[in-house]
Amino acid sequence: MSTHPQDPLQTGFDYLALHGRDSSLLIEVRPTEAPLWRYWGPRLPDGARPGVPLRDGRPLPSFMLDTDQPLTVCPSFGVGWFGQSALLAHRQGRDFAQAFQRCEVEWRLPGQAVVLHLFDDVARLRLDLSIELQPETDMLTLSSVLTNLGDAVLDIQWLASATLPLPGHSHTVRHYAGQHVHEFIEQDQALTRSLWKRESRRGRTSHDCFPGAVVLTPGASDDAGLVYGGHLAWSGNHQQFIEWLHDGQYQWQMGEWLAPGEGRLEPGQSWHTPAWVASCSTRGCNGLAANFHAALRARLDWPGGRMRPRPVHLNTWEGFYFDVHPGPVKELASAAAAVGVERFVLDDGWFHGRHHDRAALGDWWPDASKFPQGLGELIAHVNGLGMEFGLWVEPEMVNPDSELFRAHPEWALQLAGRPLITARTSWCSTSRAPRSATICSKRSARCWPRTRSATSSGTIPAP
Repeated sequence: MSTHPQDPLQTGFDYLALHGRDSSLLIEVRPTEAPLWRYWGPRLPDGARPGVPLRDGRPLPSFMLDTDQPLTVCPSFGVGWFGQSALLAHRQGRDFAQAFQRCEVEWRLPGQAVVLHLFDDVARLRLDLSIELQPETDMLTLSSVLTNLGDAVLDIQWLASATLPLPGHSHTVRHYAGQHVHEFIEQDQALTRSLWKRESRRGRTSHDCFPGAVVLTPGASDDAGLVYGGHLAWSGNHQQFIEWLHDGQYQWQMGEWLAPGEGRLEPGQSWHTPAWVASCSTRGCNGLAANFHAALRARLDWPGGRMRPRPVHLNTWEGFYFDVHPGPVKELASAAAAVGVERFVLDDGWFHGRHHDRAALGDWWPDASKFPQGLGELIAHVNGLGMEFGLWVEPEMVNPDSELFRAHPEWALQLAGRPLITARTSWCSTSRAPRSATICSKRSARCWPRTRSATSSGTIPAP
C-alpha cells in the first residue's frame, strides 16, 4: 500500500480510514456508486492507502460482466451483484432493484466515527450507514437506517445492519448451538464456497442460534493468530451469513430477521437496524474476548465510574419454591446475612394467586394470603441486614389462568383465527400489558428472565 495521499478532485475517488489501537479499516469512496470495502484487519500505518483504485488493480474474470462488481458497504440486488444482498425491498413488485448512485460523507468524529449517506434516486431510497471504531478497544460498531423517499409503501424483506469483508484465508467459523440446560455448545465449521448461514425466528437470542460468531484464520489459537468476531446487539429474531466471493474474499452480513409483512415503510418513514459490534485481534480468541469485555465495560454507566465486584447472591427458589411466607423468608435472609450474602432475591411465588406454575403470571401485586401487608416489611428487613433486595418478575409472560388475561385477552400475542400455543403453561404478552409496579426500595434489583420463544406473534384489536 502507498502512503502518498491522493487528491480526490483529480482521481475521482477518496479513501476513508479508521484506525484503532491494533486494527484498521479502509473504504474507497467513489462519486457515482456505493463505497467499496478495501480492508478490515490488523493495524495499518497512519496514512497507508492502496496504490490504485480497486478496479484499476485487478482483471475481469472471463465470461463475466464487462464491469467489475466489487464488494460495497451495501451490496444490492438486481444491478450486477450476484452475491447475497444487504438490502431486499420492493414497492408492490416495483423498485426491487437498487443501486446507490452517490454518497455523502459525514464525519461524526474524525478518524473514528463516520456516517455514509447513500442515495438511490431511481428507487427513491436513502441509506445512512454509521461506522465507529473505538481506538481504545478496537471495537467496531455498525448500523443502518433506511428511509423511504418514494410516494408508496416500501416492503423490506432484508436489511443487514452492515456488511463486513473477511480475508480469503479465513478458514473456520466458530458459533454456538444448544438448548435449555445444554447451552453454548461450541461448533466449528469450515468456510468453503458454500454459503454459511444461521438464523433464529424465536423472538429472542435463543440457545440454539446465538447471534454472533468468531472467524479464525490459519494458525489462530486461544492466545495467538488473527481472528474476527462479531455479534448483534439485539435480542429478537436475527440472521447472519458468510459468503465466498469470486475475488477470493468473503463477505459477512448480520441483522434482524424480518417476518413477512413486518418491515413496511410508509413514505417518509425510516427503518433502524440493531447495531452490529465486531472486532479483530492478532492475539487469538482471548485477545478478541478482551476487546469485547473492555468495550462493554466502557459502554455501561457504572456508579463511580467503574464496575463494582458482583455481590454474593442468594435466591429463595430452591429453598421454598412457591411456598414463600414472611416468617420463613426472613429467617433465611438473617441466616444469609450471617454468612456474608450481599443480595437476597425473592423468587417466584410472591404475587397474587401464584401457588404453582400454571396460573397468575401477569398479576404483579403481592399475594394477600402470603404478604397481607405487602413486601415493604420484608424489604426493610433485608435492607436492615445490610443486603440488597431483589425481586423475580417475568412481565413478558401471561398465564391463561390470570386476572390480567381474563380482563384483557387482547394483551397476549396472538394471530386472529390461530391457536395460542403455550410454553411452560404461559403465553407471551404484548407491549400493551402493564409491567410490574415499582414496589422495591432504592437498594433493590430485579431478576427478569426470558424463558420461552415467541409464537403467534401478532396482535388483535382491543374490544
